[in-house]
Amino acid sequence: MNIYYQWEPGSYSHLASKNIVSHLTHDVDNIIWMADFDSVWEKISAWDIGVLPIENSYAGSIHANVYHFLNHEHTIIWEYNFVVEHCLLSLEDDISNISEAYSHHQALSQTHQYLRNKNITPKPFGDTAWAAKMIAEKQKRWVAAVASKLAAELYNLNILEENIQDQEGNTTKFLIVIKKWNESIDYTPKKNRISFLFESNHIPGWLYHCLEIFSKFSINMTKIESIPLWTGHFTYGFWATIEWNMSEWNIQEAFEHLEKKSLFFKILGEY
Repeated sequence: MNIYYQWEPGSYSHLASKNIVSHLTHDVDNIIWMADFDSVWEKISAWDIGVLPIENSYAGSIHANVYHFLNHEHTIIWEYNFVVEHCLLSLEDDISNISEAYSHHQALSQTHQYLRNKNITPKPFGDTAWAAKMIAEKQKRWVAAVASKLAAELYNLNILEENIQDQEGNTTKFLIVIKKWNESIDYTPKKNRISFLFESNHIPGWLYHCLEIFSKFSINMTKIESIPLWTGHFTYGFWATIEWNMSEWNIQEAFEHLEKKSLFFKILGEY
């Protein structure tokens, strides 16, 4: 079995992929990087899985990976919370020589105050690890990358400072995604959560009636977020997560009620 993730070796997706291996019910042959999210989703098959970022505690949701559930018959088997520890990496060994820092725009937003205090100009780049690789390959002096310790090791860069993120406990949530109906690949332990997408009827008060279902059946909703859908011009749906599992009678009945009240309804995974 292969694990696919987005961006270069040394990225946080790479680290998350390495960290989940021991909890999978199948042996992992390779951990393979892909250039973009589309490629990762296309690689998910009967024997190969994807590890994809979905939300950051500082920068918010990554909707591109939510939308892929509309186009693929894939399902979530676990969410992995990865505590992000950004480092300032460079060919230089003196931080006072650094004038610019390259990284993914989210990493730069997560280290905005740190870079400002150091008078370092942020330079958006495609990815954290890619920025580190670029600096190493082009031998760029007087600049740095905001990336992981693993990226420093892989690309032979100096770690000028560690844990430079502005927010303590900065965490990215990754989803482990498999081909739907593939019962041979699993992850332990379970958290008893279900994520789903739905679009409410466009009638005054109808969203209230949809959400009221969960109160009536004593179900705790841990997340709900409005997102644009691709079903029409300025149409919006809701991405939500609840606690418990599909074996509970109240969950099944609640979903039957919600589906009847919705224009669109899709379960993304039980994990």
